[in-house]
Amino acid sequence: MSIKYAALSFDLTIGVDKAFRILPMGGFASNDGRPSPGMQWVLNDGAAARIVNYWQSVAELMVIDYEHQTQKSAENGKPAPAAGWVVHIESRADGIYIVPKWTIEASGYIDREEYKYISPVFSYDSKTGEILMLFMAGLTNTPGLSGLTELKPEMLKSFLTSQEENKVDKDLLKSLGLPENATQDQVNAAVTQLNTQLSTADASVATLTAEKASVGAELATLKAADKGVTAVAALQTQVVALQAELNGSKVKSLVDEGMADGRILPAMKDWAESLGRSDVAQLQAFLKNAPKIAALQSQQSAGMTHGSGTTDASGLTADELAVCHSTGVSPKDFAAAKKEFAV
Repeated sequence: MSIKYAALSFDLTIGVDKAFRILPMGGFASNDGRPSPGMQWVLNDGAAARIVNYWQSVAELMVIDYEHQTQKSAENGKPAPAAGWVVHIESRADGIYIVPKWTIEASGYIDREEYKYISPVFSYDSKTGEILMLFMAGLTNTPGLSGLTELKPEMLKSFLTSQEENKVDKDLLKSLGLPENATQDQVNAAVTQLNTQLSTADASVATLTAEKASVGAELATLKAADKGVTAVAALQTQVVALQAELNGSKVKSLVDEGMADGRILPAMKDWAESLGRSDVAQLQAFLKNAPKIAALQSQQSAGMTHGSGTTDASGLTADELAVCHSTGVSPKDFAAAKKEFAV
C-alpha cells in the first residue's frame, strides 16, 4: 500500500469556537482532479472511528497552524506558531467534526476575515483513496476545491514519529511494571524477561504435571494393594471363625465319644472340653491311650452312678481311681486336674 499526504481547505463559515466539519463522509475530490483522474478520497465509518478514537486516546491536542508552516519549517527555516488547538473531535453521519480553541491572534484574523479557510492534513491510500489518518490542520486562504496542496511525506516525519511510532499503551506499561515515560527498548526488555519467566513457568508446570501423574499411579497401586490386604484379612478372619467352629464341633464329638465308651468320666468332661479347645491334638492323644471301661460304659448307659464314696485322701471315687490305674496318671495329679476344671 502506497500512502500519500494531502491538505484540503474548507470554509470557516460556522463560527469561532463552534464545531465544524473538517472532513466530509463519503467520496470527495478537488477541482483540479486530485487525488487523480477518476479517483476520490474516501472517508468511511471505519476510518472516521479510527481517527476519532486515536485523538481521543492521546494526551496531545491536534494543532492548527498557519499555512501548514509546521510541515514547511524544516525547509524554509521559519517559525510555526499555533493558530489554535482542537479541544474536541467527533464523528457524525456526514463527517468528522472538530471544536477548536483559537489563539487571540488567530481569533482576530478570523473575525476580520483575514483567514477564511481551514485545511486538514491527512494521509490516504494512493490506490483506493481511503483516508487513513488526520494529522493536523492549518488556517489558509486557498480553497481546497480550487487548489489542493500536496504535502511530501518527509514533511510529516517528525510528527509521525512523535505521535504514532513512539506511542506506548499506558495499560501495557502498567502491566509490565514500567513508568509511563518508559522507552521502547525498556518495553522490549521487559517483554523478553516476561517471555523467559513464562518459559520457566511452563517447564515447572510440565514437571509438576508429570509428578502428579506418577503420584496418581502410585496411589492407584496402593489402593489396589490395600483392597487386596483387606480382602485377605477378611478371608483370614473367616478361616479362623470356620476353624474355631470346626474345632468346637470336633471337640464335642470326641468328648461325647469318650464319655460313651468310658474313656472320659462325667467328672472329666469340662477338663476334656477345655483341653480340646486349646489343643485338639492332645485330646485325641489322651483318648487314644485311655482304656475303654466296659463296666462303666454299660452302667453309664443305664444311667447309674458308681463310686460315690471316697477311698483315700485324694477324694477320688472308685471309678476315678480305676481310670488313674489304667492311664498311669497319679491320683494326686488327677485330683488336681479335676479340681481345676470343676464347674
